[in-house]
This record gives sequence, C-alpha cells and structure tokens, in this order.
Amino acid sequence: MIPSAYLRAGLALAAALLATVACGGGQSTDQSSSAPTCAAVAGLPGAVNEKGTASLAATGTVTVDDEYFSPTCLTGASGIVSLTLHNRGRLLHNFSVPEQNIDIDIPPGATVTVQVSVAGKPVPFFCKYHRDAGQQGALLPPA
Repeated sequence: MIPSAYLRAGLALAAALLATVACGGGQSTDQSSSAPTCAAVAGLPGAVNEKGTASLAATGTVTVDDEYFSPTCLTGASGIVSLTLHNRGRLLHNFSVPEQNIDIDIPPGATVTVQVSVAGKPVPFFCKYHRDAGQQGALLPPA
C-alpha cells in the first residue's frame, strides 16, 4: 500500500503539471492564432490545402500538383506579375481568376505562363476541377 504522504505529493505534482501544461498551451495557441493564414487574409472560401507562402516580385513559379498549389500564397507583388505554373501532378489542372477572365488548363507535365494583375487587394485563384478539394490560393499585395 502507498503511504498517504506519497499519494498527496504525487497528486500535488500532477495538479501542478496539469496547470503548467494548460497555461502554457493557452499562451502558445494565442500567439499562433494572432497571425492569420493566407486563406483568411485572402478570404478564400471552403477548404484550402495550405502549402506555404512565398515572396513575389514581377515573376514567380508555382507548382501545381494533385489538389494543391505550392506555394499557396505569393505576397508583396503589385502591378502585372508573370506566373510560371508547372503541373507535376497526374491530373489535368487549371488556373482560374474569374475577375480577370483567366481560365487556363494545365495538362499533366505541362508548363504555362500567365499574366495576373495585382492592385491593392488579394487576388484569389483556384483550379476549377479541384477547388472543392482545397486547390486554391492567392496573390497578396504589399501590406
């Protein structure tokens, strides 16, 4: 049988550890949730398969793969930007920006280049075939 002094000490230690973990976890969560995701900043609806953010000047490269764009967001560009899109997936994909009448299919293994205008607000883009599966992203203007 365990002496009651050891049992009380063990319970006190467990309570202290639980309080430390609970408090520490809350602080960590608050810090990470204060930085909005690209999808939130761009106002992308539904699921988004996040594959990172990269800086963009006048030109950039985006990997198109099965049900995602990588990077998902490109930031800091303004004016007309040129994006080179490489389809490394097995499926037919697409790059669509309806507000700019852009709707380009990208067969497996193909590379296309598209001109997109970025002017003061996020420019969402998506694959019209896999948008519901989370294949969407955005170009974000400078802050």
